[in-house]
Amino acid sequence: MGMILKSQAKKKKKKKYFDKYAKKNRNSKDTQRKFYVLKAEQEVKACDEALIIMSNPLNVVIEHLDTNVNSKVSEYGPIEIDTALIFSSLRSTGNSKRDINNVAFNKLYVSKKQNEQWTKAKALDSLMNASNIHNANTSFNEDFTKVFVSRCNAVNSVEYNCQIYFSQYIDGKWTQLAALPPPINIYQSNNTQPHVAKLNGKNVLFFSSKREGGEGGFDIWYSYFDKNMEFSAPKNAGKKINTAEDEITPWYVQEQNTLYFSSTWHKGLGGFDIFKSEYKEGIFNEPVNAGSPINTSYNDIYFSINSKKNKAYISSNRIGS
Repeated sequence: MGMILKSQAKKKKKKKYFDKYAKKNRNSKDTQRKFYVLKAEQEVKACDEALIIMSNPLNVVIEHLDTNVNSKVSEYGPIEIDTALIFSSLRSTGNSKRDINNVAFNKLYVSKKQNEQWTKAKALDSLMNASNIHNANTSFNEDFTKVFVSRCNAVNSVEYNCQIYFSQYIDGKWTQLAALPPPINIYQSNNTQPHVAKLNGKNVLFFSSKREGGEGGFDIWYSYFDKNMEFSAPKNAGKKINTAEDEITPWYVQEQNTLYFSSTWHKGLGGFDIFKSEYKEGIFNEPVNAGSPINTSYNDIYFSINSKKNKAYISSNRIGS
């Protein structure tokens, strides 16, 4: 009941239910109930934080992109590079061969800006969009000679097994996408949502992963790599960032020394909220909620900043979607 009221932005009412649950089950020996007691106590704290956030909205304008980009299914992972917007979508392409047993697959799409308007999005070619698998989450390196994406197989209706792939621009063309070797993709480990940046002056790959050594659920990890695509052992972004639940969709802004990501655990307004953490003296510091109206009582994920550094993008299922 508390989670339902949270999704409806009824902050004061939800607090009563979370507090009641925590008090009733505080002495439980059951492992799952113990976890939910911690979750309920965190949500009680979040109620007070949410009231402060909502009463101090940021001076930003949120624009809902039109149907040249958005459709009646999910669009997510947007990145704007110059005059191109690349994103993922489950929409139908009108090609019956795309659906296997009535299951649609995510593809990568691009929309071009003309006269300050986005054109009708088109699916990228088969080099980027493999058949019978979900394709998503594009990230380029600084000089646009390498591109990273996720490819995921459905385990069931809600779970996916993902790996990170890359391609290099050599002699005027892109190479075939290939899965990154260990220590990035490892056996029976879910690795997704790559983001390439510079950290400590080095090339670094941030990604979200369910692997051993994490705090629980999806965690944010990062790995340095060189020009030969040799990767260091991935490092967990730390206990201040990662929690018992999911932390996903990392995006590092070098100019701010700040990591943006989404989480269901840190004190927020809804399901996934966007948070930011400053990287200082070799560690990521306590996350701060990105604020309202960036965050809502719904899911707000995939924060990104365009190549001109004057606009940010998010994916959200907020009212109006």
